[in-house]
Amino acid sequence: RAPFLVLASPLLGLLPAGIQRDLEEGRGYPALAGSWISVATEAAAGLAGGLQLVLVMLGERSFLPGWLSWLPVAAPVLLGDAVFRGLVAWIERRPVASAATAPWVFWRMWRGGRGARFPRGGGLAFIAGRTLLTTAACFAPPRVQERWAGVLGLPSWSPTALGAGAELAGGGLDLLRGGGAAGPLTVLSAVLAVEGLLRLVVMVRRRGPVGSLLGRPFSSRWDRWFPGDGR
Repeated sequence: RAPFLVLASPLLGLLPAGIQRDLEEGRGYPALAGSWISVATEAAAGLAGGLQLVLVMLGERSFLPGWLSWLPVAAPVLLGDAVFRGLVAWIERRPVASAATAPWVFWRMWRGGRGARFPRGGGLAFIAGRTLLTTAACFAPPRVQERWAGVLGLPSWSPTALGAGAELAGGGLDLLRGGGAAGPLTVLSAVLAVEGLLRLVVMVRRRGPVGSLLGRPFSSRWDRWFPGDGR
């Protein structure tokens, strides 16, 4: 195993799973272990950002250097992505990419690269559209999540893991930031955090997708947005 590749695992673990497997076969890179190292690094960064956000809201001094001032803003995204990737690595026992690489993956699909499942056409609008659809699918009914996960070549529960992880991380951090103050935003954050936790628990027990209450208002539109052929 190349020592440099192991040391670079926090970054290499963000890459698409196919590239990680290629590195494992060609260079001896420990793909699954690298994904876990990357997940741990991402989770630690998210927790540090969340803690910094809470301290700032309480009037405490920042402990992060200036070049990491963006970390509190990105904390919910980092924690949600870490939860999703950790669940995939644990349940599927395989390396998993970060959601940050999704636009690049969609671009390769549009260009007709390896594993392409989408029709060509639309350029950047196509890529942006697929990114938005993937975000929406995280809160869709189970049948829609299964359909879209199949289009992307992911496990059927992947949209649930990503969406519920974001709900739990975002709602939980907002509750901590609010310091227990009552108000509509506090109630909304509590609902999101509880729903995210419940969806994750049910998903792990069933090993299948779980819908979100946030998707109920769009019940009549899901099949229009996600037709059976994925186009």
